[in-house]
Amino acid sequence: MDLWAGVIQLWVDGLKGLAAVLNFLYTYAGHDYGLAIILLTLGVRLVMLPLTIKQTRSMQEMQRVQPMLKKLQEKYKDDKPKLQEEMMRFYSEHKINPLGGCLPMLLQFPILIALFRMLTFEPPLIIQNVPYNFWIFIPDLSKAASTYPPPAQWVSGIPYYVLVLLMIVTTYVPQKMMTKDPQQEKIMIIMSIFMAWIAWSLPAGVIVYWVTTNVWTIGQQWVMMREQPAPLTAGSSGGAREIGAGRPQSTAKTSDAPSAGVGGKSQPQSATAKKRKTKKSKKA
Repeated sequence: MDLWAGVIQLWVDGLKGLAAVLNFLYTYAGHDYGLAIILLTLGVRLVMLPLTIKQTRSMQEMQRVQPMLKKLQEKYKDDKPKLQEEMMRFYSEHKINPLGGCLPMLLQFPILIALFRMLTFEPPLIIQNVPYNFWIFIPDLSKAASTYPPPAQWVSGIPYYVLVLLMIVTTYVPQKMMTKDPQQEKIMIIMSIFMAWIAWSLPAGVIVYWVTTNVWTIGQQWVMMREQPAPLTAGSSGGAREIGAGRPQSTAKTSDAPSAGVGGKSQPQSATAKKRKTKKSKKA
């Protein structure tokens, strides 16, 4: 029980610390909690930049070797244990971690949960008796789109509906940038719809954090994809083909015929001429 109480106390202290940072940003962001959340998101992304760069490179490398992986899957489709063994060996040779993109995503969940608790905690951890607004766009960041169910309150809910729509688009785009597989695209569409279902009941402040994170991810991937290497093909080894392989060797043969002399006439061999002369002299 002491360990569990310590974990709970650590979580509460973390919430209070994050709330203090958010309140500090609020005072320097024109007393706008929406801008404060955006600044908080940018700060978190800067701290996590080395990890997210590694994540993006891991995803790019996975896409680059997809043709080779498909060849392996076709070759060992009837032997699952062998397929797993070959894929692990392939990942090791190309220094790829299939789970390398999960860590930055997992690290953000505590921040999302903490932000959710800050906006819904009673009594509030953030500054009380002030509007939790985002400029003139969203009047209350602690409210969710589900607070304004259509059609009865659709006018009041328009800013929240737009925010959920932005979350859907910015969740789909970075995944679309990293894959060209039609099957994976279907999964991405389903995932985006599932995320919209979750976002419908989340406070708008959490969605602002989420959308800002996605926009950062789109920009980062766009910059890094400009230097992305070409995909590996089945005939490539480490991305480079062997130059000069299979070059035909010379098939020239030495001729046993007499060498041609001046004017194209063949010259008699000296040994034969000498033998003929010797026979003639003996007959004489």
